[in-house]
Amino acid sequence: MPRTTALNILNQLKQFNIEPVVYWDIYGIYANTNRNYANKYLETCGAIPTFIDDFSEITHKSIYKIIALGDNEVLKEVERHFAPQSNLFNMFFSGQHLFEFCSLSASKGLALNHACTILGININETIAVGDSGNDISMITAAGVGVAMQNASDHIKSFADYVTTKNCVTNGVAEVIQKFIL
Repeated sequence: MPRTTALNILNQLKQFNIEPVVYWDIYGIYANTNRNYANKYLETCGAIPTFIDDFSEITHKSIYKIIALGDNEVLKEVERHFAPQSNLFNMFFSGQHLFEFCSLSASKGLALNHACTILGININETIAVGDSGNDISMITAAGVGVAMQNASDHIKSFADYVTTKNCVTNGVAEVIQKFIL
């Protein structure tokens, strides 16, 4: 993501009093707070961030993505606020308390297409399974797009098939049995 775009996003996020986390390389994570949602997220992903006071300190780094962490209702306001700028970056919910920003050239759908090209597989012969906003591009790119039972109705609307089980109760096994075995 261009640094100017990332800094613009970070500056605008200040008005929402949310907790941004910035990925600047595969392992580098910066957070400017040590608060509730950030702590839970960082524990879940096993990351050890560098805490900084001012994100402008990292403008010399390549920024891969920004995750806004906070209350779901506040993040919905963030989504509405940034909607007019959606031609500048990808943005999506990847969890109830996670709203992500990344480059327009970064999506699971593009990654699936790229993997198919490398492997010589027709993308129409693939199955993609997801349950969050960051999965929509992959679900729509695949030959068979599957939404997990626990996905929102919005995510399900993009799918060719919706599982009867969720992520915890063997939803992927259901997909394998139905479409592969």
